[in-house]
Amino acid sequence: MAGESDHIVAEMAARIFTDLADPQTVTAAKHDTWKAPLWHALSEVGLPLAWVPETLGGSRISLTEGFEVLGVAGRFALGVPLAETLIAGWLLARAGLEAPQGAMTVAPARPLDRIQCNANGTLQGRAAAVPFARDTGHIAVLAEGDAGAVVTLVKTKDCRLSNGANLAHEPLNAVSFDTLRAEVRAFLAEEGAAGTFDPYRPGHGDSHNRDFSQRVGAKGWIGITWPKQYGGRQRSFLERYVVPEEYGRFDPSTLRCSVERRASKGDGHCARAVNRSSFEARVLAHARASG
Repeated sequence: MAGESDHIVAEMAARIFTDLADPQTVTAAKHDTWKAPLWHALSEVGLPLAWVPETLGGSRISLTEGFEVLGVAGRFALGVPLAETLIAGWLLARAGLEAPQGAMTVAPARPLDRIQCNANGTLQGRAAAVPFARDTGHIAVLAEGDAGAVVTLVKTKDCRLSNGANLAHEPLNAVSFDTLRAEVRAFLAEEGAAGTFDPYRPGHGDSHNRDFSQRVGAKGWIGITWPKQYGGRQRSFLERYVVPEEYGRFDPSTLRCSVERRASKGDGHCARAVNRSSFEARVLAHARASG
């Protein structure tokens, strides 16, 4: 016979929602300030990772109890990624992966979306309508690899997200998985900060700079589509265009901005000054002299 303790987890969740996410609190709060205290309280009792074994960082309650909690959350129209984090944790646990702390979501969210896991472990693809992606720190991804389905965990900040929302004004984002692009951007930012890469200065980050080219080669970005037996990385032709595209998008003035702001004695305004090549400088000098 059912006892009073059969629904203890759902009752505990209901008390938390009543205290921290009742409609009056949510309506009166500004800028979603109610979400952080609520998520902290849920995490304290282990509800976001309730479907994850303790050995993998969770609290391990039954699927039935977890769905009861989601039923309560539905009655409160809870605008936090609790269901998404539960599912992400369950998916990671099925793959034997430890679940991180904090909010998560899952991708792809639509049946026709496909995420490819390349042989080198990088992801490639786009998932539409991923719920709460912008509010999460990690995304559990069900990708397709050479040997079948692959479960992996990526940081949300390493993906490209579109702005979007559902009818309740909750985040609903398209997510582009392009870990190579994030790697190239980080590399160019480091080189730019060190003064060893500037596409507007001949010999700084172009084909005439041997040291820079060697560092690019060490990353495996020269001959990136070549077969591995010939010294390449055997990546796709779409990935082949990521590296030069990021070269073209790189703007060294954004790196100099913080330096100029610190050195300025004025109001700290940073002008977007771009160093031109010597050819451009000569053209400008000639134009001024002619004027």
